[in-house]
Amino acid sequence: MPEIWLDILTYLSYPGDIKNASLACQSLRQMAQPLLFRYLKFRPYDNLQTSSSSKELVPWALQKIDFCSSNQSIASAVRRVDIHVPFLDIEDQDQHNLILNSIFKQLPKLVSLATVVCRCVLCTSHHLKHLSELGRLGRLELTDCSLDIPADRSITLRVSSLEISSLQLFPIDEWLSYFRADSVSIAIGDQFRNILPDLATSPSIIQRLQSLHTTIQRGTLPLLAKVLSHRPPLKSLRLRSTEIITKSDFRALSFTPPPLLDTYWGPYELIYALSTKSLHDLRHVKLSSSSVDGLDNPIDIQLAILSWEELAMRLETLQFSVRYLTEDLLKTVINHCSKLKKLTIAADNRSLVNLDAYTSQVCLPLDKCHYRDTHIDTIRTSFLR
Repeated sequence: MPEIWLDILTYLSYPGDIKNASLACQSLRQMAQPLLFRYLKFRPYDNLQTSSSSKELVPWALQKIDFCSSNQSIASAVRRVDIHVPFLDIEDQDQHNLILNSIFKQLPKLVSLATVVCRCVLCTSHHLKHLSELGRLGRLELTDCSLDIPADRSITLRVSSLEISSLQLFPIDEWLSYFRADSVSIAIGDQFRNILPDLATSPSIIQRLQSLHTTIQRGTLPLLAKVLSHRPPLKSLRLRSTEIITKSDFRALSFTPPPLLDTYWGPYELIYALSTKSLHDLRHVKLSSSSVDGLDNPIDIQLAILSWEELAMRLETLQFSVRYLTEDLLKTVINHCSKLKKLTIAADNRSLVNLDAYTSQVCLPLDKCHYRDTHIDTIRTSFLR
């Protein structure tokens, strides 16, 4: 009977339902309560303006980790721990260290722990020493964290999957001297920072780079070409140009296409420079213009799609911004992007297409006389004026 009840309880995904079941009787409480703590979150500063207003939450955070680690049935049920205890200001240092020390000290008691997620955490060598007592983790995610690598290099942690996300570069060789990871995934940068000069001289990061966000200028295009020449396992490439870059600027260089690329955000001119026949996995494209007004000419987008050939046939989502929207452009998209499921268009002028007067949706004559069969689920349009 207990096994049957436990099997039923595992089908309850909403925590409120599990909590209600635990209140039914003592037997159900013993079975249901551990299920409430499979996923632990420690985010004491969420929704607070300053750390000073969170002083009353510090004892609560300490009590939570002590309770979970001291109860054997709960400790053995915890599978994932999320830690978001950012260092806000110097006055917060004692509280920050107190919470982090308590969390990391109790982690080894969570014997079934498979995933640890750290966000904006300053981990000292003392914290990492406690983490190493786990022996092995299934997945470790580090987002904008800072690690103080232990001087004792014999202290290591085996991880099946290490995922690192950061707005800036970090000492990857030192980090990997502590983590023994079977696979490493790195996402780095943001759309407002140019990290190409530093990234181009960091081959250890490039070899494991799966996502890259950065700004580009004409002067940094050779650095982008150098990074791509290492054939990183990029799945996502997002570029924002901060000055006008022409097609000839891209064609003057040799760009190696990332073989695993799935998502591309950036100028259509770079796709021209890449060999589209090598982009077998590219499914999602968002085109951004480097022009002053941020808008492309519809004929340029139309010619770009025509040149993509097989690439256009594989696309599932497409987004672009044009100065005005034409029916010829729409015909080209629908006729050549046969697997497209979502099309998003921003335009500056609405006069060249028919619109529904009530919904402002584009009225397309989707009959077989004009278009092939289309699988598009969503067509979204917005007009800048």
